[in-house]
Amino acid sequence: MKITILNSIKSELLKIQHSAALWLVGIGAIFIPVIMLLMQFAFPEKTAEKNLSDNFWEGYFNESWQSMALFLFPMGIILVTSLLTQLEFKNNAWKQLYTTPQPMSFIFISKQKVIFILMFGFLLLFNLAIYVSVLIPALIHPKISMPPEQLPILFFIKSSLIFFVDSLPIIALQFLISMRFKNFLASVGVGFALIIASMFAISWKYGYTIPYTYISLNYFNNIGIPRTSVSNIHLLSVAYFLLITFVSYFMYINRTEKG
Repeated sequence: MKITILNSIKSELLKIQHSAALWLVGIGAIFIPVIMLLMQFAFPEKTAEKNLSDNFWEGYFNESWQSMALFLFPMGIILVTSLLTQLEFKNNAWKQLYTTPQPMSFIFISKQKVIFILMFGFLLLFNLAIYVSVLIPALIHPKISMPPEQLPILFFIKSSLIFFVDSLPIIALQFLISMRFKNFLASVGVGFALIIASMFAISWKYGYTIPYTYISLNYFNNIGIPRTSVSNIHLLSVAYFLLITFVSYFMYINRTEKG
């Protein structure tokens, strides 16, 4: 039977069915909305007034992304990417994987695409949780009503896709690191150090040179506090992603140790 890239992706998806990556995606996506839900019950009068404000959904969306953009989303990408990329290291299964009738390029692409699928799933669940966190108080608490403003679905989709684009360099670089280090803690440690460095670099005028800052820089642009002079960090993000992916692929197919 001819192996296609779709078969390889399906195979990678089967591997993660019982992995911690799915739990990380699920818990990470609802963590901030659950906190905001509890805050609404704790301050019902303030919540009722806030729900009637202009541009409620846009403000609530940006508020939800505050902690997510600065730390939780990048850290989630690092953990999920490291877990998925290193499944074969954990199970000592690289040699078995290379005996399957699929080219190395399929293995590389399918692993990366599964990470994309999980990140899209994360963003979808996160957006759904944002809406539900507003809906539940309105259904339960007598003082709180739903915002009269219609839910701007296109705004949610567009803004989430931009955050995804800005996350691409982190995915690519963490993928490269995880493929090179057999130790899970080592790859996570490097990624964590880069996140911390990016937090300090946000206020630096050349902070845009560090791709781990792009999610945070996009968040600050959304709330009207630009932290960079670069007109389009999203194009820069795509460029970094393509460069890092090319380097990662070249290193992967030319590795001397096959497993």
